[in-house]
Amino acid sequence: MSTSTPSVRKSLGTWSARAIALALISVLSGCSAMSQNATCALIGTGVGGATGLVIEAADSNSSTGDVFAGAAIGAVVGAGLGYGICLITGD
Repeated sequence: MSTSTPSVRKSLGTWSARAIALALISVLSGCSAMSQNATCALIGTGVGGATGLVIEAADSNSSTGDVFAGAAIGAVVGAGLGYGICLITGD
């Protein structure tokens, strides 16, 4: 294995963190114009993504790809649940 692998991982992590921060700023800046159902879906996306990330990160056998896949799957499921809960409760 080459010695540049940790450096590549570090730069990938930095890039990913910046991309996530930019996406959050972009999404949150538009929250005031969103409907209540869309806001519920957005909150569900965040909660689900964080939950998927934590669950996969806690697994010692998970690779970086598995962790990101867990976060993505959690975000999709969370968005659906958040939107559905808003519809059911009438908020």
